[in-house]
Amino acid sequence: MYGKLMTLQDSIVKQYFELCTDIPLQEVSQLEKTLSARDFKARLAREITALYYGEKKARAAEEEFVRVFQKKEMPRTLPNRVVSKISQPILDLLVRAKLAPSKSEARRLVEQGAVAIDGEVVKEWQMSVAPVSGMVLKVGKRRFAKLKVQ
Repeated sequence: MYGKLMTLQDSIVKQYFELCTDIPLQEVSQLEKTLSARDFKARLAREITALYYGEKKARAAEEEFVRVFQKKEMPRTLPNRVVSKISQPILDLLVRAKLAPSKSEARRLVEQGAVAIDGEVVKEWQMSVAPVSGMVLKVGKRRFAKLKVQ
C-alpha cells in the first residue's frame, strides 16, 4: 500500500490528505508548504498505511520502500519460485521463474543487460544455468525471484 501511494501524482496528494486522513486542513497546508513534494507524499503514504495496518507496519513499509527504491538494495522478502534442478537455458529459467512472459522477451532482457544471477550480470542469452536453492534472479531494477530447487 505504501508503495502504491508513493506513485500518486504530486498534484493530487493534497486531495488525498483531505479525503483519506484525519489531519486538519490547516496542518495539511502547512505540511505542503514546509515539506518537499517527496516528503509530503511519504507522509501521506505513512498516514494512510497506518490507518489500515498500524503505525509499526507503516514505519516498516516506509523503511523497506527507502531501502529498495532509494538505496537500490534488494528487498527483504523475495517471491520464491520452484524450478527443476537440471541445467536449463537462462531464457527458460526466466520464463519458469515468472520474470519474463516469453523466451523472446527473456532474450531481449538478457541482451539489454537487465538480467543478473546472484548479482552477476548475464551477458549471453545462450547460456545454461544449473539452479541451486537460494539463487536470486533479478530482472531490471525491481523484479526479483529466489529459486527453490525441486
